[in-house]
Amino acid sequence: HATVAPEEFAREARLVHEVLRQCAPRRRTVLFFSSASFAVYGATGTLCTEEDHLVAPPSGYGRNKLALESAIRDSGAPHLILRLSHLVGRHQRAHQLLPGLTRQVRAGAVHVRQGVHRDLLDV
Repeated sequence: HATVAPEEFAREARLVHEVLRQCAPRRRTVLFFSSASFAVYGATGTLCTEEDHLVAPPSGYGRNKLALESAIRDSGAPHLILRLSHLVGRHQRAHQLLPGLTRQVRAGAVHVRQGVHRDLLDV
C-alpha cells in the first residue's frame, strides 16, 4: 500500500464524508469495507488477530482506514464496519497474489514461499 498516492486517500475520505452527510440525517445504514491486514494491525506476532486487537498501522493506508472508521463511528449514522482480509477478484492490481501467480504460471516458473499463510475472500 506504499504505492497509494495521498490524493487517493483524500478522494476516499471525501466520498465517505459525503455518504455520511447524506446517510446520518436519514438514519440510513453505512456499510464500510475496511482492512484487516498488516496495514491496520501492524506486526501482531500471531497468525490470527482478533477484531479488538490493538491497532498499530505502519502506513498511511492503515492510518487512513482507521481515520475513516472513526469518522463513521462519530457520525451518528447507523453503521457496519467490516475489516476484511485479502479480497480477491477480477479487478486486482498486478502486484497482488493471484495476478502475480497467474503471471508466473504463464511465464513457466512459479516461486512459492514456504511457511506463508493467507486467508482469501473471493468477491
